Amino acid sequence: MMEKTQETLLEVKNLDLYFHGPLHNHDLHALREISFKVMPGEILGVVGESGSGKSITNLAVMGLLPKETKIQSEKVSFAGTAIDLNNEKSFKRFRGTEVAMIFQDPMTALNPFLKVGYQLMEPLTIHMKMSRSEAKKRAIELMEKVGISSPDKRFDQYPFELSGGMAQRVMIAMSLTTNPKLLIADEPTTALDVTIQKQILNLIKDLKVKEKMSVILVTHDLGLVAEYADRIQVMYAGEIVESGKTKDLIENPKHPYTEALLKSRPEGGGFKPKENLLTISGVVPMLNQRPGGCQFAPRCAYVEEKCTAKTPELVNNVRCVKPLS
Repeated sequence: MMEKTQETLLEVKNLDLYFHGPLHNHDLHALREISFKVMPGEILGVVGESGSGKSITNLAVMGLLPKETKIQSEKVSFAGTAIDLNNEKSFKRFRGTEVAMIFQDPMTALNPFLKVGYQLMEPLTIHMKMSRSEAKKRAIELMEKVGISSPDKRFDQYPFELSGGMAQRVMIAMSLTTNPKLLIADEPTTALDVTIQKQILNLIKDLKVKEKMSVILVTHDLGLVAEYADRIQVMYAGEIVESGKTKDLIENPKHPYTEALLKSRPEGGGFKPKENLLTISGVVPMLNQRPGGCQFAPRCAYVEEKCTAKTPELVNNVRCVKPLS
């Protein structure tokens, strides 16, 4: 067991993940050389298109992937304690207690057959060893903390009786039941309208300060994390292509993919009314169709012959043979 340190809360070094499917003769390499850190009290924004590997990375860290998944890593540690991603017992020390996760769609994450109050009380009675009366009191306090109106009434309602925003607040309250040090928010506003999105993200930001916890905010919206994240990690086709402090990365992107994401926003690409938004041609390659060399080369505006010769390494937090100046 490693010595505990306070410098880094979560550290992942050279994580590779493979899926084995019955239709393929070989394992599919889903994640490649994933390395990152989450510091105490910070918000790390993880961005990229669908299929970039954002959610899979966090599910791997939480130990929520199928048994058929093959994971290799040089190092994974939480608060200085080593974690074996291939050993279920290794996760039980921190999953649900020190690390909590908010999933994309609260309506599918919540059990439709159980009342909201029961689902909030369950982690309190299991992990915090509270009595039912203590758990109910704490559950109502948490609902009030996350801005749920009439928490006594909501306690006895089923998930289908709540709006999408209210259900997401229940999920956030549930994630706070064990006072986690790290909250993983996996696209927590995808199923919500714009005004509710703002409320939920402001709530997460406020709770981060009040509860003194770190947050991994996963999203496909680079503009969104620019407002809330301390650092940003850009992923593409199962690789981290760029990372850095939010202000530096937004103002001076080094990877063509990061630049393209920024220019695809109305406020980032010189967009004018009645003009078409800039789009990135093509799509993220499927696991069984990964190109050789740079994964972004087929869609890159700056592609050169050397880009396809070999896979570029992550140097100075950017994975590109010719970073943008």
